[in-house]
Amino acid sequence: MKVFDKYVIREFLRTLGVTVLIFLSVYLIADMFERMDDIIENQPFATIVLNYYIYKIPSMIFNVFPFAMLFAVLLTIRNFIIHNELIAIRSNAITLYRIFKPIVILGILASFLTLGVNELILPFTNQKVHDLGYVLKGKKNPAYKPSKNSIQQLWYRGAGNRFYNMDLLIRSAKEIDKMTIFTLDKNYQLKERLDAEKVLYQNGKWVFFDGVIRIFTGENWVTRDRFVMRVLPLKETFSDFMRVEKKSEEMPFLELKAYLERLKRSGIAPDQYRTYVVDLYSKLSIPAACAVMVLLGIPFALKTGRYKGTAVGVALSIALGFSYWIIYYVGISLGHGGSLPPVIASFAPAVIFGAIGTYSFIHLED
Repeated sequence: MKVFDKYVIREFLRTLGVTVLIFLSVYLIADMFERMDDIIENQPFATIVLNYYIYKIPSMIFNVFPFAMLFAVLLTIRNFIIHNELIAIRSNAITLYRIFKPIVILGILASFLTLGVNELILPFTNQKVHDLGYVLKGKKNPAYKPSKNSIQQLWYRGAGNRFYNMDLLIRSAKEIDKMTIFTLDKNYQLKERLDAEKVLYQNGKWVFFDGVIRIFTGENWVTRDRFVMRVLPLKETFSDFMRVEKKSEEMPFLELKAYLERLKRSGIAPDQYRTYVVDLYSKLSIPAACAVMVLLGIPFALKTGRYKGTAVGVALSIALGFSYWIIYYVGISLGHGGSLPPVIASFAPAVIFGAIGTYSFIHLED
């Protein structure tokens, strides 16, 4: 690695570190003010508040990192211009492409780094933040939480327009206490209900005990059958019921993809399916923003560097960064609402701004 490569990398990483700390501080202060009423009203233990922000810091860094990359590029290049370092390097017949090649590589590596964080760290920390957020508000998380051997008060969407409600699942015995199955017709109207006191999963078969099957006539329930024990066919396995439903941000890419496949097979909740597909693609498009911001920021910084003072460049970079994220979140909203295909909704800003940045970077010497 050449001396000026090490110098460019060192200056960029130092600026990036300061920029991330500034954005993170602003984010923390804003969130604290937002949570202050809940903290004062409910007076949670200091350890609860501390744990909440410890677990939320990775998400905050993830959210500000692409924006910080843009600012770090701008400030690094601007310092090179102000101190005439760019002229000194170019006097040795070194092209702009070669000078900023290390920063482009760092931008690509940053995209992979944020992708890894989004897959390996954020699903766990986001779930912790979600749980602790209820504590700060003085509430109990309505989502059921599994122990090592059981889950209480479970709702599950299954195949064949079926909804399951279970009081208790016992993993070791593969037993369910008090199961109710609601079956809907093609128009999602309630047509049948099955209640059983106990259900066992034995040798791949479901055995129901002390059950009753009722049919909904449109006005009331009519009992169709009662039984002491009966084997009934279900498409779900016991392990399917043991999977706790999570928010999309609490699931890594492959887990969310598997959940979508199951949701698609069930043929229900098309709105939720569409929303989760958009969220699935966004797990790839958000990390890509780091590389896009670098490609966009280098030519932008060189062009704005001719203005005297840093305020103009900072203001323009803020406008550029906000433009990207405004387009991104508008696209995500349209994708959730079904107005845009999920792929376009998630990747449109990265493709558009990435194309502009790549074209501008290629023509740096023009």
